[in-house]
Amino acid sequence: MKTARITAAALVVPAFLSLAPVPAAFAQSQPPAMDPTNPSGATQPMDSEGKAPDVVPRAPAGQMPSPGQQVMNPATSNPTRATTDLKTFVDKAAISGVYEIATAEVALKRATNPEIKAFAQAMITDHTRLSRSLARAARRADPSIVIPAGLDAAHAQELKRLQGMKKGAAFDRAYVMGQLLAHQEAVGLFGTYAKQNRGTPLATFARQALPVLQTHLAHVTALSEQMVQ
Repeated sequence: MKTARITAAALVVPAFLSLAPVPAAFAQSQPPAMDPTNPSGATQPMDSEGKAPDVVPRAPAGQMPSPGQQVMNPATSNPTRATTDLKTFVDKAAISGVYEIATAEVALKRATNPEIKAFAQAMITDHTRLSRSLARAARRADPSIVIPAGLDAAHAQELKRLQGMKKGAAFDRAYVMGQLLAHQEAVGLFGTYAKQNRGTPLATFARQALPVLQTHLAHVTALSEQMVQ
């Protein structure tokens, strides 16, 4: 018996085809649609609460998100795995805060849109407060923990890119797109850690910080959508 092989290309259906009506007779003759996240049809493993694990979308390498597009940073591993480790969460959360403040300071000087400048000022205020709260929670969880005070290579490169740009519309777009990506990643990071580590000092911090990050994400999403109107 030959085993049928299904390529990834066979699962890709152009978006415009999904809008075309399907004849009733044809539709009735087709088998149930295959779930692209589970092509084998096997039962998904359940977590301790009886729920299937979250599926986290990730952007192709080197691709910036379109306005409003929900993607995750391709350099970041799946949060459902990475954030189970306390040190990993602290490192990522601390670097995220440093990045937010540093890029916002550049935006206050280079942005031309008053709404973007107001957003940047909010990033400095909110992420300075969140960084202090993170440090307190981390030290309660592990007094010996070392909290990063600088950026990793990827974030440092993005900061340098923004610093090298001239004031104008191109900078405004680059800053907003970077913030859209950064806050999608942060919401996923904090939300997953809070869910997986309930009852710990850092999980409590993550849960309390999450609404602030979600507000930031909603704000920067609105800014990105304005740019294409």
